[in-house]
Amino acid sequence: MLVLAVIVTVVLTPLITSVGRSIDFLPRNPPPPVMPRFWMLHGAFTSLDGIKLLAGIGLLVRWVFR
Repeated sequence: MLVLAVIVTVVLTPLITSVGRSIDFLPRNPPPPVMPRFWMLHGAFTSLDGIKLLAGIGLLVRWVFR
């Protein structure tokens, strides 16, 4: 979980922030060409956060029912 937290914090957050700031006030119709990259980074962030959550729940269950 710690490794996932470091990856999310050190790698993905700065990338999402920079891409998000570059498209912040651009019109959405037509979508900016960088939107697929933003959604890919957003999906990776959400997926890793979900894996981290499931790992935490798994560890909690293992700790409680041991």
